[in-house]
Amino acid sequence: MNLTDQKYIMELFADSWADKYQKEHRRTPKEAPSLLGNAQKGMEYFLHNGFARAGGEQAGYGDIAIEALNNCVKSIGSYTSFIIKKDSHEMLWSEFEALCKKQGKGANKRVNEGVIKGFIELAKVSSKCDYNPFGYLANKIQGSMTDAFLTLRNIKGIGDKISSFLLRDMVCILDIEAKVPFEHRVFLQPIDRWIKENAICLWKDLGERTPNWVIALRITDKCNEFGVSGVRFNQGAWQYGVTEVIDVNKLRIKLNDICMYINKFKLTKNI
Repeated sequence: MNLTDQKYIMELFADSWADKYQKEHRRTPKEAPSLLGNAQKGMEYFLHNGFARAGGEQAGYGDIAIEALNNCVKSIGSYTSFIIKKDSHEMLWSEFEALCKKQGKGANKRVNEGVIKGFIELAKVSSKCDYNPFGYLANKIQGSMTDAFLTLRNIKGIGDKISSFLLRDMVCILDIEAKVPFEHRVFLQPIDRWIKENAICLWKDLGERTPNWVIALRITDKCNEFGVSGVRFNQGAWQYGVTEVIDVNKLRIKLNDICMYINKFKLTKNI
C-alpha cells in the first residue's frame, strides 16, 4: 500500500470510525466528570474493561464484576466503607465467584482472581483521590505515562494489551492526548488481532512474527507523520474490524476495495 493510501486509511479510521467507537462505548470527555467525581463509577471503569481479552468479554465478566461490587457496597453501606475494609478484596472475589456460579459460568480463578483483587488494591492506594482508581491513574498519566502503565501491568492478569487499552480510553475521556509526550504515546496502542492485521496490511515489512511493541511504535510514528491521532486511529481501526469486517481474514480485501474506490473516484474527478 502506497503512502497516499496509508494516509487515507489512517485518516478514515481516526475520523468516522473513531467517532462510532466513542459513541458506542461512551468514550468522550462528557464521561469525565462522572468518572472523576464518583469513586464507585471510577472503579466500575476498571472492572468493566479489565476483562477485555479473548473469552473475557464473551463471558460477560465485566458486568458480573460490577454487579458483585454493587452487592458488596450495598451489604456494607457505602463504597468507601467497603474499600477500606481489610478483607474487601476477598469479599469482592467471593461475590464474583458466587455470581459466576449462579449464571452457570466458570470464574476462571487462575486469571480473574488477580484482576479482581488487583483493582481493589488499586482503589485502596487511591485514598488521596477518595479511593477513586480512575482519578488516581489520571494523575499518574499526567505525571508519568510509564508509571501509569506499570501500575496496571503489575496487576496479575492484566497484560500489555489491556494496560494500553485502559490508558488509551482514559486519555480519550480526559481529552489529553496532545499533552502526552510523543515518546510515551506508544503506551496508548493496545495491539490485538485487528490492530495487528491492519498494520500488516498497511506496511508490507510487518508480518505475523513482528513483535507487538514494534507494531505499536510503527503506528505511533506514522500517526505523528500523517498528523493523525494515534488514540483515534487505534479505536477506529478496531471498530471497523469488529463491526464492519467481522472476519479478520477478509480485512486486506476490504482495505484494498476502499483504496480502489477512492483512487477510481479521484481518477474520474480528474477527467
